Amino acid sequence: MKENKSFVAKYSWVMILLLLLLAAGFVAIYFVFVGDCPIPAGVNLEKSDWLAFVGGYLSFAGTLVISVITILQTTYYNNNEASKQAKERINTIRPIFAISFLELCEASDDFNISLTNVGEYPISNIIVNGHYLYQLLAPSEAKNIVFSYSDPQKHKLLESEYEKSEIGYPKNIIINYEDIDGNSYFQVFEMKPFDGTYYYSLEAIEEA
Repeated sequence: MKENKSFVAKYSWVMILLLLLLAAGFVAIYFVFVGDCPIPAGVNLEKSDWLAFVGGYLSFAGTLVISVITILQTTYYNNNEASKQAKERINTIRPIFAISFLELCEASDDFNISLTNVGEYPISNIIVNGHYLYQLLAPSEAKNIVFSYSDPQKHKLLESEYEKSEIGYPKNIIINYEDIDGNSYFQVFEMKPFDGTYYYSLEAIEEA
C-alpha cells in the first residue's frame, strides 16, 4: 500500500487557489472603490452600501472557506485512520511461513521441503513455485512437498525459472496465498548460508 501524503501536501492546490481568489477579490474591490470609479453604484445606492455588502459577503466567504478546509481535513484524517486500521488488520492475519529442508535425493533431482503456517489464522489457495498445492493450510499444520527438476510426475520445476542452488534446492521459494479476508499476496524466500548451514530468508511480501 502507498503511503498517504500529508494534509498540506495533498490539498496544497486548494489552499493556493483560495489564496489567489482572495487576493484577486481584494484587488478588484480596491480598484472599484478607490478614487472616481467609472462603475456606477446603482440606483439609490452609494459606495458605502456596497462596502457593507462586501463586508458581509467576505465574512460569509471566510466562513465557507474554513468549512471546506475543515471538511477536507476531517475526510483526510478519517481516510488515514481507515488505511491504518486496514494495514494493521493485514499484518494481524498475515501468515508466517516456516520452511525446513528434508531429505535430498542425491541420485536424482528430487528434493523435499516442509512448509508450515505458524501464523494465527488459516490461509487458502496456496501456490508454491508455480504449483497449486493446497486449498487450505491451517495454523501449525506442516506439509511435506516433493519437488523435482526432472520428474514430470512430481512438482517439476524449470531451472530457467527457479535456479538450483549448490545443494540442489531452488535458490528461491515463492508462496502465493489468500488470507482469511480474501486478499491475495505472495512471499518471496531466498536461500542463504550461515556458518555452513542453509536456510530460507523472507525477502519480500507483495500483493498479488
